[in-house]
Amino acid sequence: MSREEREIINERELAIEDRENQIDNAIKKGREEGRLEGRVEGREEGREEGREENKATVARTALGFGIIPEMIAELTGLSLDAVIRLQEELEI
Repeated sequence: MSREEREIINERELAIEDRENQIDNAIKKGREEGRLEGRVEGREEGREEGREENKATVARTALGFGIIPEMIAELTGLSLDAVIRLQEELEI
């Protein structure tokens, strides 16, 4: 094998290695971005669930004081159906 052929082979091997490194880095970057996005979405979902649970707690308390469901729905932002379901749960 001539020196030129070895140089060409070596250059190709380096190019392949470089491309493999680029792919590995892109995969790592994609995974990290996915993890970050998942954390952000999970945090926001948790906050939203907490807000909804807080609304439900306020609604249960208001129902216990005898406030009508329509007014509770208006005050908490829950749907009237949701307030009525909470009322039914309390009656059980």
